[in-house]
Amino acid sequence: MQRRSFLKQAGLGAVATGAAISAPALAQDSPSISWRLASGFPAALDLRFGAGEVFRKFVSDATGGKFSIRQLADGEIAPAAELMDAVGAAKVECAHVSSGIYFAKNPAFCFDSAVPFGLDAGQMNAWMLEGDGLRLTRELFKAQKIINFPLGNTGPQMGLWSNREIKRATDLKDLKMRVDGLAAQVLAQLGVAPQQAGAAAQAGDGKGAEAAKPAEGAKPAEEAKPAEGAKPAEGAKPAEGAKPAEGAKPAEGAKPAEGAKPAEGAKPAEGTKPAEAAAKTGPDAVAGAGAYDDGKLGLNKTARFYYGPSWWAASEQLSLYINEEAWAKLPKHYQAVLEAAALAAHTRTTAAYAARNPAALAQLVAAGVQVRALPRSVMDAAFEASLQVYKDLSEKDPKFKAIHDNYMGFRDSAMPWFRLTSGAYDQYLGVALSARS
Repeated sequence: MQRRSFLKQAGLGAVATGAAISAPALAQDSPSISWRLASGFPAALDLRFGAGEVFRKFVSDATGGKFSIRQLADGEIAPAAELMDAVGAAKVECAHVSSGIYFAKNPAFCFDSAVPFGLDAGQMNAWMLEGDGLRLTRELFKAQKIINFPLGNTGPQMGLWSNREIKRATDLKDLKMRVDGLAAQVLAQLGVAPQQAGAAAQAGDGKGAEAAKPAEGAKPAEEAKPAEGAKPAEGAKPAEGAKPAEGAKPAEGAKPAEGAKPAEGAKPAEGTKPAEAAAKTGPDAVAGAGAYDDGKLGLNKTARFYYGPSWWAASEQLSLYINEEAWAKLPKHYQAVLEAAALAAHTRTTAAYAARNPAALAQLVAAGVQVRALPRSVMDAAFEASLQVYKDLSEKDPKFKAIHDNYMGFRDSAMPWFRLTSGAYDQYLGVALSARS
């Protein structure tokens, strides 16, 4: 099984004790090899970009410098949206991306990243490494001449930044929201008017935001089927003195951010101006990620309401793509080093997000952001709509159906255990700590 090979060759137990590979032993009689790693993330998103650095350094250290990998800046080889093709065509040996940005190529690629009402980080690790996830996704990537490895996970995410208060499912009607992929298809069924930010923005660099357009596969607002009984929120009115973006008609009930400031130390990613882009295109809402990344992108400048949880990304797995021919040419012990390096970077990055997101959220709140929970009616409506989207895609593509059924089957069989244990514990502890504060 591929998952056993991944864990065995990676030497997980040895890595944990700091004795994974003897560098001097490997350095003897080992060829000198130089690779390039194309990042799909800007350096400003330091945890995503940093995962590539952890991976690169591990490989160099484990081979005594014989196997060197140079990480290239975002866009240096190709935009994030083109890196899958670049790796497959051997224009670069490997790349680090989020597979969900390739939704337009094949919606099934999202199962390598995040899907609506999918797995959290721990469950995703279990499906990939102990379930059928690695096997199924590698079968999918084979047509692209790529071998994929998990390389980081953001953990739980928040859902969206909104200038419109969302109290019920009907408040989503005609909400202009910058969102891509499967989430856009689900939201369109609820009356949302998705605006595609571009694959690069989905990958984390915010580029293409100013040229927002209807998301691929999603119906425009006037054609979208609104949630049953949808109507504008009663009594909604613009904030006093609020001015719409030049040339843009504000959505009914939309409110601009009121005195919102970025989290302390947060700054937009290089070359990006999300707040200015939002003003020009006039969206009511923008899909977010975690508090740490959103603060780096300056998304708190675009709206004051921060809604969670993200039902379209209970976690987001990042992936390493390696050209299959370049992989096949490596000595076996170099392949083992790459697998161990990927697993080490994956674990380190997942832990880094878990450590930084709580503090980042506190900084956003201190800066004036209003954190809200998505209402149960919104979650219920989204869940039902997601079932229809999955049904439609499964009927069109047997390969999508095969991965979907396995992925969701794993989720459904695991849920009773997690609901009884970690779910119940987290719920109790949250209530108990709130009562003491």
